[in-house]
Amino acid sequence: FGETTCADGPVQLLTSPKNCGMCGHACDGECVRGLCEPAVLTTDLGLHLLAFAGDVLWMGRFKGANDYLLAKIGLDGKNQQDVLNFQGQGTPIAMTLFADRVLYASTLGLFTLDVNNTSNVQQVKETLATSLTTDGTAAFFSTTNLVRRVMADGGLSDVAIEQGATANLLFEDGKLRWLT
Repeated sequence: FGETTCADGPVQLLTSPKNCGMCGHACDGECVRGLCEPAVLTTDLGLHLLAFAGDVLWMGRFKGANDYLLAKIGLDGKNQQDVLNFQGQGTPIAMTLFADRVLYASTLGLFTLDVNNTSNVQQVKETLATSLTTDGTAAFFSTTNLVRRVMADGGLSDVAIEQGATANLLFEDGKLRWLT
């Protein structure tokens, strides 16, 4: 383990950010002992909601008294863009990605935002949801009950799947998990 020859010539696999640990394995940050170090995407201390879509990080950002923004930034830390001001839509609580939409909960309800047309914001339910997640085919949110919402072109349908308050929803290994 050490110096070897890759497509771009001789490299040090322990320290090369373009060939970290093996040829062609690039890091966004530094390469230390053949492992990629975490890269700093933003130093914005107002972040409180995060969701990933491909190579884009969506962020809910607190900007000041009653001023919240939805922003996106490339995973390379470049091209940060403020997309939506939550003003008039309550305080953001939770966020997840669902197909080509950002689904977010605020103190005034559930909203969706089309990632390709960020001026297209729709309120989908007037309820206070405290946690959100998705399995790619349906969105799950918690209120006083855990609810499964199927959002398709044919309409919306909600199914309560757990009675009582739930929190910290997570879809992992094909299973929905939560705390009660």
